Amino acid sequence: MRITNGLPICCYVLLTTIFLIQAGAFKNIQQNFLGFCAGFVAIYLPFVIYFSAHGILYDMIYGTILLNINHATSYNNSIEDFNYMVLYARKNFIPLS
Repeated sequence: MRITNGLPICCYVLLTTIFLIQAGAFKNIQQNFLGFCAGFVAIYLPFVIYFSAHGILYDMIYGTILLNINHATSYNNSIEDFNYMVLYARKNFIPLS
């Protein structure tokens, strides 16, 4: 999911919370919050455990979250950064026969 798709979801959650507060349904807000937390943990915990066990948790977080935030905020890489990434990829991911 792209990071820019999160804005409409956050707006829906905010509006739902406002309407539930107006209705006085605080128990429902608590259930929604706990359900979100449980679902988030159930989905992401296996991935966090796997990548942590292999020592590459930061790479997973960077590839799924931080890089998307950089693109969404118009992060501008310099040519030196690009050249470094190309050399890094050639060294680590393209084996020489």
